[in-house]
Amino acid sequence: MSTDMQYESKHKRFDPGHGRDVPESKSERNPWLRSLYVQTATAQIPRLLTMVDTNPFRNTYGCFDRNFWHYRTADFPSGMYQESVLSLALVWAHRFPGNHWYQHPRIRELALAGMRFTVRSAHDDGSCDDYYPFERALGATVFSLYAGIEAYLLCDSYDPEIMDGLEKRALWLVNNDETGQLTNHQAWAVISLFRMYQLTGNAKFLTASEVRLRTVLNWQSSEGWFLEYGGCDPGYLSVTIDALAKYYVLTNDPIVYESLQRAVTFARYFLHPDNTFGGHYGSRGTCHFYPHGMEILATTNKHASELAEGFLQSLAQNQAAAFDDDRLYTHRLPNLIQAYLQGQHDEASVEEEAAATSQDCALLPDEWNRYFPEAQVHVHHSLESYGVVSCAKGGTFKLFQKEAPCVSDSGLIFEMEDGQICVMHMQEKREVKIDEDRLSVQGMMHWVHHETATPFKQILFRLGVGIWGRRKSQVVRKVLQRRLIAGRREAPVRFQRTIRWGAEIEIIDVVELFDRKLEVRRGAISSDANSIYTAAGHVFQSDEFSSWVDLKKHVCELNESGKTIIRRVFPTSGSSD
Repeated sequence: MSTDMQYESKHKRFDPGHGRDVPESKSERNPWLRSLYVQTATAQIPRLLTMVDTNPFRNTYGCFDRNFWHYRTADFPSGMYQESVLSLALVWAHRFPGNHWYQHPRIRELALAGMRFTVRSAHDDGSCDDYYPFERALGATVFSLYAGIEAYLLCDSYDPEIMDGLEKRALWLVNNDETGQLTNHQAWAVISLFRMYQLTGNAKFLTASEVRLRTVLNWQSSEGWFLEYGGCDPGYLSVTIDALAKYYVLTNDPIVYESLQRAVTFARYFLHPDNTFGGHYGSRGTCHFYPHGMEILATTNKHASELAEGFLQSLAQNQAAAFDDDRLYTHRLPNLIQAYLQGQHDEASVEEEAAATSQDCALLPDEWNRYFPEAQVHVHHSLESYGVVSCAKGGTFKLFQKEAPCVSDSGLIFEMEDGQICVMHMQEKREVKIDEDRLSVQGMMHWVHHETATPFKQILFRLGVGIWGRRKSQVVRKVLQRRLIAGRREAPVRFQRTIRWGAEIEIIDVVELFDRKLEVRRGAISSDANSIYTAAGHVFQSDEFSSWVDLKKHVCELNESGKTIIRRVFPTSGSSD
């Protein structure tokens, strides 16, 4: 590559809106709804400016991890927080309604300071930590790398320190991977490395991006979803779609486009009638929704348009999942702004606002039943109800009926007298039978343990990562994944759940104790339990916010006879017994 071409590549401003063959969005969709993207994002910018160290006389200037630089409760800065530089760069670079920070010099200064802190706080090899020292977390590395590249281009600055740091981070990514199958991380590696290739002209980054892309495509099911810890998670599927759509905009790769079409078609099944999306029935139990990728595809894919519109409706109706803690909200801010920039529209009138909030795009018009055998997920849609059942998670489900609140069921949970807890919602292949109007799933429940830190555990852990983490970071990660995420142990408790669809919806749970020495202390049908650790898990989403059902009577029966049958009926009129 010539010097002139390198300079052009380094300074080319990335328009997050339009690809070569992706037509601009026309104004069929309501512009007031679109404005909610930036209304939601800009409302959080003051919070972002509270998170960052704004004092240039401190060596933590530009650090977004307030626990590290301000509260001093952390002894290392999490690299994931540095993703926030992109939000500041976007509001500095683009004029849009409600953006009081457009071209504000201090915003640009803080974005550049954040990029410099990203570089200075990294390990010598360019990687960064997320949860613990010497982690060298691929997730935090790719998210912060992508954000750093885009922010650097938007700020229109040439800074050798930032450039060298971004390149070093990308080189670490070329030569390193992570344990576990988290396709969303690999997809963000694809777009990050490709953008680094565009920035530097170094073909090594292009080759590495193509290698990661092959991994992503190999991890896609024929049903359209991508692997997330061995299963299908609609929430993280939207994250993967977002990264691949960004890549498609820049490459026009037909193979990626075809992959995206299948992914979006699958994702469309999990836009609920109340416009929420995903939840506990996914392999990682997340309610993520990244709208920018859907907006990129919206003009050529009806399902992507409906998904984006449904998300906007959820914002209008205050139904969107609440990614509002200090760690999670930074993920979605730049994506919301990019989604708005994808197809800017003028603000609409108050009358348009009223019309927008009354629209309903979530329910598909026809009746259908669809079972995805690879995901082991069943979607049932009639004129009266809509339900999603994850057989892989023991028959956990969400059920929506007209004029009735959502029934959210994340499975049976029992506590024994010795304190052990078993659940039915751990992800694994289950024995499933499906007839025309009936679904049955059975399997063994699993012991779970909610582990929290203690001073003694933390001392041992820090000693361990200090000794082993420096050279064996992936071994440490694998051990932690097995302990907190992937590991499971069967309990001697068998269940069978049967769901019958019809004029009334009937759920029958049969529970048997295989070890009669077990004494059950209490039990419940949970509405929002999730026993696999996920950073983006356990966020408030309105359709999962219902009371747990106490099983006191059935606990007595279990202890007396070793077996109990739990029957629930939900008439389609909306009442239940």
